[in-house]
Amino acid sequence: MEQNEKLKSLLKRVLENKEFEYSFNDTAWDDDRVTEKYTLEYHIKVGEVLGSGSKAIAGIDVIIDKISLNNEDFYYDWVENNYSENVWYIDYLLNELYNEVFSDFPFSIYPTVYGHDEVKNQ
Repeated sequence: MEQNEKLKSLLKRVLENKEFEYSFNDTAWDDDRVTEKYTLEYHIKVGEVLGSGSKAIAGIDVIIDKISLNNEDFYYDWVENNYSENVWYIDYLLNELYNEVFSDFPFSIYPTVYGHDEVKNQ
């Protein structure tokens, strides 16, 4: 088996067919200083893996299934932002993935974020 296929297989075993959740609190700095709880539920699909060893590059799809704000649906607010990876709460999720998951692999991982109801740009 080719080295990049072994890496792809490893990533699939570790990341695919699982549901993940990331929650964090944010304090709104209005007059009330309200603490808001965001929860993002997602799953991962392994894309292409190019190269081998520590020089490999893997493409990972992070597919958002649900976003909640204080236990209420917030997903469609993200849809209204055109599924932007640059929305601050998606950025929080990506930072968490880099720090807690992707940094454990000895090669580069590049995620693409999109919604479960969105057609991924090819």
